[in-house]
Amino acid sequence: MAAGLLTLAGLMTTATAASAQTSLGSVTLTRKVMADGKLLPAGTYQVRLTDDAPKPAVGQSPDASRYVEFVRSGKVVG
Repeated sequence: MAAGLLTLAGLMTTATAASAQTSLGSVTLTRKVMADGKLLPAGTYQVRLTDDAPKPAVGQSPDASRYVEFVRSGKVVG
């Protein structure tokens, strides 16, 4: 079975007034995927919003986009 591909560099979420590592919920991946250059096996992961953000585009608010983390068994895995 071919691995799916998930590029976290482009996966950002918009949020306002959220604190560090805010839990967004959980996701179940039915196939293995690549996230942040790491292979994530199929399974259920917690998804957290971080304080890390990409450089804003011209005219974009500095807090308009943020990165997410995939967490499994209490450890950030992607």
